[in-house]
Amino acid sequence: MQERTDITSCFGKVMRAEHPEPPVEVVSKAPVAHAHGAPVDLRKLLEPSSIVVVGASEDTKKVGGEIVSNLRLGGFSGQVFPVNPTSREICNYPSFASVTDIPEPPELAVIAVNAAQVPGVVRQCGKAGVPLAVVLSSGFSETGKAGARLQDELDKAIAESGVRVVGPNCIGLMNVDRRMFCGFGPGFRNYGLSSGPVAMVTQSGGFGFSAAGLCNHQDLRFSKIISTGNECDISTADLIDHILDDEQTKVIVAYIEGVRDGRRLLEVGEKALQLGKPILCWKVGNSGAARAAVASHTANLSAPYELFKTAFARSGFIEIREIEDLVDIARGFLGGKIPKGRRVAVVTTSGGSGVLMADRCDEGKLTLPAPSPSLLGQIGAVLPPHSAVSNPIDLTAQVGDDAARFNRVVKAFVDDPGYDQILVRYGAVQGVNAPAWAEELASIAKNSEKPVLVAWSRVPDRSSRALMTLEENRIPWFVTPGRTVAAAAVLSEFFSRSESLSRSRVDESDAFLKIHLELPAAAGSLGEHASKRIVAAYGIPVVNEKLLSLDEIARLEKGPFGFPVVIKVESPDIPHKTEAGAVMTGIRTLRELKEGARKIVSAAQEYRSDAAIAGVSIQETCSGTELILGAFVDECFGPVVVLGLGGIYAEVLNDVTRRFAPISRASAREMILELKAAPLFTGYRRLPALDIDALADAISRISYLIAHHGNRIGEIDINPLFAGPVGSGVRAADALVVLNAAQ
Repeated sequence: MQERTDITSCFGKVMRAEHPEPPVEVVSKAPVAHAHGAPVDLRKLLEPSSIVVVGASEDTKKVGGEIVSNLRLGGFSGQVFPVNPTSREICNYPSFASVTDIPEPPELAVIAVNAAQVPGVVRQCGKAGVPLAVVLSSGFSETGKAGARLQDELDKAIAESGVRVVGPNCIGLMNVDRRMFCGFGPGFRNYGLSSGPVAMVTQSGGFGFSAAGLCNHQDLRFSKIISTGNECDISTADLIDHILDDEQTKVIVAYIEGVRDGRRLLEVGEKALQLGKPILCWKVGNSGAARAAVASHTANLSAPYELFKTAFARSGFIEIREIEDLVDIARGFLGGKIPKGRRVAVVTTSGGSGVLMADRCDEGKLTLPAPSPSLLGQIGAVLPPHSAVSNPIDLTAQVGDDAARFNRVVKAFVDDPGYDQILVRYGAVQGVNAPAWAEELASIAKNSEKPVLVAWSRVPDRSSRALMTLEENRIPWFVTPGRTVAAAAVLSEFFSRSESLSRSRVDESDAFLKIHLELPAAAGSLGEHASKRIVAAYGIPVVNEKLLSLDEIARLEKGPFGFPVVIKVESPDIPHKTEAGAVMTGIRTLRELKEGARKIVSAAQEYRSDAAIAGVSIQETCSGTELILGAFVDECFGPVVVLGLGGIYAEVLNDVTRRFAPISRASAREMILELKAAPLFTGYRRLPALDIDALADAISRISYLIAHHGNRIGEIDINPLFAGPVGSGVRAADALVVLNAAQ
């Protein structure tokens, strides 16, 4: 086969398969956080010595009144300056008529006035020397066109004043260590909160503070929570970047509906990975209905979910779905130890739990190596005669009632170099015996670099002292065996990502130089012949072809390449030739070539009478494994390269993988091996192995092509790309390049 597969269902909406209108230029929007001015010290956002509340009120039922009240009752030790032209004093703080009347510049402004007044207040803050503002007011881009115009005015005020802004349309922020309860709503009235090693950045204040409250009931404490709303200036990524540098914060939680700069998000995700600090993330707004809801909630841009998954899979972002996920995974990381691989030992007092955990290990891509002969000898000295020793190991009731013997087995697995983390399931250990078990386990685990995770079903008042011992020694515990394995799988995945991050860095010696391309100024699809010239310019092999007119074909005395050949109408107006009947394969004689050329030109003219036809392309027939190789520019994430299985399986299997361009050949190899069909490429059941080196080279080259010329090229589609056996290379049999208008 050498016909183009319709990639709409293969790549989804991430790559456009049809272009009914000339495409407009797609430009990655620079992060607004860096467009409005010089970087600001965000410590003053979370640790201000003074706060001005514009729109303050003596009525604590109003937003401005509640904020001042929360700062007072929460115990904020800094200065508070309420601004209200009709009040002299609010919550025992002297009130001012304007921000500019305050004798010294406050470090943070909180703005709670009518939306139409906000741009003017921001300008006043700039005149008064206030560097940062949190805008709580709603009524901006989330409300439609009028609100969007008002947000544009706010953008101008930010740029002109130099004030950096969180919001608008948010509910505030909290720093528990500083007793700074600076916002409105029930979450800000929990003045007795204890601080912890977790911080949250959330585009939904209501959701975020509710989630934090539920976590607090499960002993997972937050130190900082920031609601960001519409993010017209300072973004979620900017705030996460700042919090990552906080030594007290070990885990970050994020609620994300959309972003304006996906590469910035990826950048902070990679930083989190390098620092060993996970970002546990609810990514929402992924379905059609949800995207509509986002538009009226925070109006944050939502890139295709597949691209967020691509970013998360190669960084420190870990997707979560429920509060239980957040609590469990955070507990796992707060143990402070990352496993160095996926090899797990499971030690239980319950055979059934061991079986369940083995299943969950398989699902979580964890391995269960059998004990080595040396380890068997150590364990055998502890167990009763004729005991079965395996992994998982069930110590049964004979050992399960003896803390010393049980924990000797645990220590043997901990000390063995064949395992990266140890999962322990305590079954019926409760009451007065429980603390001794926990203390013995703690003495083993705290002296090892390996994570030791414990499944210990909590019975109220019967094991609380034991669990407290585990927590004091930073040993993660979980209420079910399955949740224990799930946390272990995430820890191992985090390590795997850390390892692959260094391999994926583009080595300058592996990079391709930018090549000048002569491109038409107008937007639109190029014909196949012109498209192939572009991909060939970057060193991607293409099939031999000859472009001739019907008259030239009629005068041919022999085929240009021998037979069989493929013939196609060359027209930029017919990118999908199969639909138009503008392609024929298996042409075996000169007569078939001449007759076929006339037929496909006639079919193309009937399909679209105004199509500009440059001639008929005669191409040699290719063979090999069909793949789809593409690249495009996303508004949020920038240039992306896509690889998928082609041919008749493309639409059925939807076997696709993605990377952000440019990428090295090493990363391209990883892409290839991620495909579900990868075993077929590497010699499965004596099938000839594909030329993966040549394929990786082509992937890397197209990634540089889109990275270098993404300002003009909106999309590249090589479909099919034929990959042959080792040593035979790859060849592009069809190509489509879509241009954006020249500026």
